[in-house]
Amino acid sequence: MQATAERPPPPAATRARIVLVEDDRNSGEAICELLGFLGYDCRWLGTADAAFALLTNAEEGERDVLMLDLALRHGEDGVGLVRRLRESGARVPPILIFSARPAATLQRAMRETGACGVLGKPAGVDALCRAIDAAKASRSAPH
Repeated sequence: MQATAERPPPPAATRARIVLVEDDRNSGEAICELLGFLGYDCRWLGTADAAFALLTNAEEGERDVLMLDLALRHGEDGVGLVRRLRESGARVPPILIFSARPAATLQRAMRETGACGVLGKPAGVDALCRAIDAAKASRSAPH
């Protein structure tokens, strides 16, 4: 008899609507596939310009979390994207920085963007889910 891993049943509702800005195609697709399996609605975008277009388009609807890589090879970096979004008057979802940069760089970027969380790459599935859920919850938390 062959042993098989059981998959958990899909959640009844989407846990969060996520925009993942990640310039590495393999990483972006893999992360979104994993998050989809875990019950999240993930939209992967490879450039800051694509993320800006999506997040400033009212017809796209609101997103719960902006998961942001800082080092984007094509165009501006993650901090520049957030600055441009805020200057445009767009409603910026809670930001979760997801990057392999050194801790000091991540903390500086967190202050510059107003991110509610930072997650270093690579990250385990549990840490990723906790960080996303905390980012989503930060929107409704009293300030």
